[in-house]
Amino acid sequence: MKFVRPFIMAVLLVIHVVATYGSTSPEIPSDSDHLSTLDIDFNKIFFHGGDGQTLFIDFEAVNIQLLTISLSRGETVFLEDQVADLPLNTIYELNLDIIRPGDYVLELVTLDGISIQKDIKVF
Repeated sequence: MKFVRPFIMAVLLVIHVVATYGSTSPEIPSDSDHLSTLDIDFNKIFFHGGDGQTLFIDFEAVNIQLLTISLSRGETVFLEDQVADLPLNTIYELNLDIIRPGDYVLELVTLDGISIQKDIKVF
């Protein structure tokens, strides 16, 4: 019975992630949407730096320990970073000007096996 609540939360999280980030929209969502059911604000997980070439990932906004961060295009993985040892309040910096322009998928995998994916476009 003690696993029912985390399981339901994980299922709701996956449904929300697919509904929110399953599109091919390259923009980072506005701050107007908020998912209070799971106490996670998906709109604050990803944000751009002032230069437009830096993407930040706020671990605290995920509110679940992250294991890996990866950046891929098609079947090619350009970055895979093991981040399980980083604290929950980490702001992870991803420098986008070191990769070629194109469409990429940024994936965060949590300790619970939940995959959060974000489509990004690099110019």
